[in-house]
Amino acid sequence: MRLRGSTCLRVAILAVAILAIGAAHSQPAEAAENEGKLGVLALPNVFFMPETGFGAGFMAMLTKPLPATQDGMALADSLRAGGSYTQNGQLSGWTSLELFLGRSRARFGVDASISRYPSRFFGVGPSAASDEVYVPFMGSASASLSFRVAEAIRVGPRFRFAASRTLDRESGGILATSGLRGNEGYLATGLGFTATYDSRDSSITPTKGAFFDLGYTASPGALGSGEDFGLACLDARTYLAPFSALNMVLALQARAELSFGDAPFQELPRIGGDRLMRGFYDGRYRDSCAAALQAELRLPLWWRFGVTAFGGLAQVAPGIAAFDLSDPKVSGGVGIRVRLDDTTNANMRVDIAWADGGPQFYFNFAEAF
Repeated sequence: MRLRGSTCLRVAILAVAILAIGAAHSQPAEAAENEGKLGVLALPNVFFMPETGFGAGFMAMLTKPLPATQDGMALADSLRAGGSYTQNGQLSGWTSLELFLGRSRARFGVDASISRYPSRFFGVGPSAASDEVYVPFMGSASASLSFRVAEAIRVGPRFRFAASRTLDRESGGILATSGLRGNEGYLATGLGFTATYDSRDSSITPTKGAFFDLGYTASPGALGSGEDFGLACLDARTYLAPFSALNMVLALQARAELSFGDAPFQELPRIGGDRLMRGFYDGRYRDSCAAALQAELRLPLWWRFGVTAFGGLAQVAPGIAAFDLSDPKVSGGVGIRVRLDDTTNANMRVDIAWADGGPQFYFNFAEAF
């Protein structure tokens, strides 16, 4: 779905108006005053992405702020839940629990979601040229327990379960005729680990520090998976202040994903979406390996408003040795930010990005990375 001309202008005006209303109703709060107090928040959520069209839903959150860690990181126990319905008929619900134990030396997290999410499938590989619609019904759940082993470093095990069933697909398309793994759905049960270094000043809107996360999950048939496969991911981010007098932030991200064995197509590393290579439809390119580099320059302007400029390079390949770095996928764009909360500096964002063709429009909460 592409926005052009007056349609794009009308959407942009509507989004900016909603941003301004949200900013006007936000209230500052001192973190120290909230420490140990139970916070309750419930609010509607309105968004727009190429994959969904307009969407609306809700989010509810219970939080209990904790004393800051020795390295200054602000932490909070939280229980979150939400749901949404979109213009393209996508229905989803999710919940997330995060607890910090033993004076924040251990973190326990649980995430679960369920969705009926009509999507587009373009094929596999860096030259994928198909475009067909399919309708999956999917549920997933994961649990992790990480331990603080050094300043800003946590490691620990992770469990993941995912199940998907294809409810509908095009009769003459690749999913119906090629025998691609996962074309009718899949089941995956996996065990793995995560290792994280996080020195950011905020996990919501960071302005300095770094974040490195390395994870691997194996989903063998012995655990009940329909296919034997594994997934590895490295996500590295850093936040710099090239012109500190302007409060400007330069955010950089490098992300690499590898799949091993017989992964269903839904689990293959991919690029696209509102967080990785904006401008490309989520899953526009997918294969056994994917790598991306992104940069975003964030500049506060006045009151709660700011602007951004961003760009990225990415590629997918059937193996590490097969990466074609001479012809990467390229995307870029500009955006507007409005700060909604003075405690967390959480933003709402309006982005316009260019990649394959015309402009793609994104309206959502929080930074892309």
